Parts: sequence; C-alpha cells; structure tokens
Amino acid sequence: KYGYARVSTEAQDLTAQIDRLQTAGCQRIFFEKRSGKDANRPQLKRLLRGLRPGDVVYAVVSDRVARDPFDLLSILRTVTAAGAGLRLLD
Repeated sequence: KYGYARVSTEAQDLTAQIDRLQTAGCQRIFFEKRSGKDANRPQLKRLLRGLRPGDVVYAVVSDRVARDPFDLLSILRTVTAAGAGLRLLD
C-alpha cells in the first residue's frame, strides 16, 4: 500500500493526511507541498513510475491527488495501466 498526501502551500500541514494514511496501513507515503493545479509534482510522478500490478495507492480525498477532474482521470488511467488501484479514504 502506498499513500499520497499533498497540501498547496509550505504553510499548510501534512500531518493529518499522513496520520490517516498510516492508519489505513500505507507502508510508503509520498508527499509534497505543491498546488494540485501544478503538473510538475515530482513525488506524484515518482509514485506513479514505481507502480506494479496489484499495488494500491491511497489518498485521503480526490482533491489531494488532483484539483482538476481531467487531471484526476489522467492519473487514474496511469494507475490502472500499471495494474494498480486508487482508493480514497473519504
């Protein structure tokens, strides 16, 4: 299980998201402080590149993965093409 957590600014705190992902059993959590509208999110790209069949990516809510529905769909396609899944906690 992988987790992905994101906040939009350096001033925001990731702790609550990371705690929820750990409680869900995520063994490795990728996180970053960047806008969801920013396509250049190195940790998300790193997570997606490393996915293998059977992996599951967890996020607290969909807008932590992407703010734009089309971006979310593109990410979901990448996840499923790797044979992995995406699960949202809320």
